[in-house]
Amino acid sequence: MSKIAKVKIELLGVLRSILNRDFIEVKLEEGLTIGEVLRIAASKYEQLREAIDELGNLKTTYLLFINGKDVSLLGGNNYKVKDGDVLTLIPVSHGGFSSVREATNTVRTLINRIEKVRARYCLISGGNVDKIIDELHKYESDNCFVQILPSKIVISSKQLKLAAFLAFKAFEEGINISRSKHLEFLLYLFGDRQISKVLKALGDIQEERYVIASFCYDGEPSINFDKCVLISDEDLKLADLKVIAYIYDVTDNEKIFLTNYEEANKLVLTKIASLVLNV
Repeated sequence: MSKIAKVKIELLGVLRSILNRDFIEVKLEEGLTIGEVLRIAASKYEQLREAIDELGNLKTTYLLFINGKDVSLLGGNNYKVKDGDVLTLIPVSHGGFSSVREATNTVRTLINRIEKVRARYCLISGGNVDKIIDELHKYESDNCFVQILPSKIVISSKQLKLAAFLAFKAFEEGINISRSKHLEFLLYLFGDRQISKVLKALGDIQEERYVIASFCYDGEPSINFDKCVLISDEDLKLADLKVIAYIYDVTDNEKIFLTNYEEANKLVLTKIASLVLNV
């Protein structure tokens, strides 16, 4: 006997308006592909034709996330649904969003806006970071902050700037969880809103080199620490992809992206950006 899966489909923007609800739930056979699920859902709710064609393909004006992750990183239409999966349909070119956050916190928009964040970096040995970590609050202002990271988790400048941008925006919009920007930054960088889990993950990483990152939003950051060697954005390809797989909970379906550094970077950016769907 086939197992039944209960799938929740979250609706944003114009879909929320035309269906007059925040989400719908469908029950179907577990193991169906996402394309089959979308086709079935659209047959039950005609208004979903706004986003889904007759074959179950998503229209180009929409993004689809599954459990907060871009479907393209999970195998696309070949992804097989499981009981409890949450699908989120996001319009990217239509109006009708219920708030500014809903419109701006899609992945594509976020990636294009991070250049407002200015950053400088330097590399320092592990034996020289303890005092700086204890005094991170001293380097924080309304528009700037400093954070220290194990080099093994730093895959690109864009990764760091995206997390910094989200931290700045969280404080601007009053949705921050932490009282400090340097901690809010870690929550976004790790793609997790539980600080205890983030700090545990950091503690589990054995490292000899650290990156000190100084960020400012619409301003120029400064960085001046003893025994810390300045490095450029291009020098930030420092990550150990096994560590990346650990801290970002990379699934079996996603591991294919870890065979190539650039693809791994795209995966990390998507995981950071997709966190905004769950706050």
